[in-house]
Amino acid sequence: MAEFAVLMLGVFVLLIGLIFVIVALVNNSKVAAARNWPAAPGTILRTEVKEYINRSSGITSRSYEPIIHYQYNVMGSVMEGKRLGFGTTRLKDDAAQKVTERYIPGSHVNVFYNP
Repeated sequence: MAEFAVLMLGVFVLLIGLIFVIVALVNNSKVAAARNWPAAPGTILRTEVKEYINRSSGITSRSYEPIIHYQYNVMGSVMEGKRLGFGTTRLKDDAAQKVTERYIPGSHVNVFYNP
């Protein structure tokens, strides 16, 4: 019976690993496609850091996401966005703050968009 439990645990860990590999492959394909996206001039509107609190088994942990709001113009249409990349960008507080400090409201950036 113990051997069966060990085998099932191994299968479970293998499946979890496979899920991570699939997610990484999907994100890599999105990144590859985005390399060919056109760029439009954009302007940083505002920045913020969003806090996430996770409570599990009596333990509380915090992570932070830098959010950069920007505006750009594509063929006369004004668009807004806040994506910096694919996947999640949860960081420690000081790292999230450093990301937002690089994007000063009013500054100009290139925005790559999916046509």
